[in-house]
Amino acid sequence: SVESLEWLHKNGRIGRASAFLGNLLNVKPILHVDEGVVAPLDKVRGKPDKVVARMVETMQQFVDPAVPVYLGVVHGERPELAQKAVEMVKGTYQVVEEVINSVGPVIGVNTGPGTIGFVAVPINVTEEEA
Repeated sequence: SVESLEWLHKNGRIGRASAFLGNLLNVKPILHVDEGVVAPLDKVRGKPDKVVARMVETMQQFVDPAVPVYLGVVHGERPELAQKAVEMVKGTYQVVEEVINSVGPVIGVNTGPGTIGFVAVPINVTEEEA
């Protein structure tokens, strides 16, 4: 998710009217990668904590909360938001290991400061391995 639609507009990802109205209404898109393409998944109005909570809720459609996960979190100049995301994910999932990092320059230039993203990789433990 992004904090502001300004950067998506500057890079031609959304139009001027969409950026203006989205920022005015405090709309934050939740994006996901679908077969290698970044696509919108949901929209949330409100503060970053509300957006992260919705991202964790949405993640449950893709990753079973009963399965332990490795967690990777990326952020655009918002380490406190990344730590909050880790805490929220840990409230739903058993996180075996976590990694927090800044977004890279390619993502950062297109999404701007305040970007937050995460991935949970399920650990499939068989009875023989347990």
